[in-house]
Amino acid sequence: MPSRAVILSVLIVMVALCIDVSQSAKIGLYADPNHTGPILAFHTMRDRSCYDLDSAEDNRASAVNTFGNCFILFEHPKCKGRQMKVKPGEGCHANLKQCNFDDITSSYRSC
Repeated sequence: MPSRAVILSVLIVMVALCIDVSQSAKIGLYADPNHTGPILAFHTMRDRSCYDLDSAEDNRASAVNTFGNCFILFEHPKCKGRQMKVKPGEGCHANLKQCNFDDITSSYRSC
C-alpha cells in the first residue's frame, strides 16, 4: 500500500496539472492563409504578458489559430500600435488579409 506521502504527492501533481491546463491559452501563427505554410509561432501562454515575434517571424503572419481563446495581435513590438482582437468564431482567423492585418503582426497577448 502506498504511503500517505506518495498519495499526497500524486494528488498535488494532479491538481497542478488541472490548474495549468485551465489557465493556459495556445496560439499558432502561420505564414500563409488557411493555416498553411510554415508555423511562425506556437506558444502556450499562462498569463497576459506581451510576447514579441523574433525577427524571422515579424510581419509575416497571414493566419492565426487561437484554439478557442481570445488574443490581441499588435502591429509593433511590446504590444504597441494598431491592434486586432481575435475571438473564437469571429474575425478572419484563416486569412488576416480580410481584416487588413496580413503580414503586420509583431507581438501578441491573450485577452
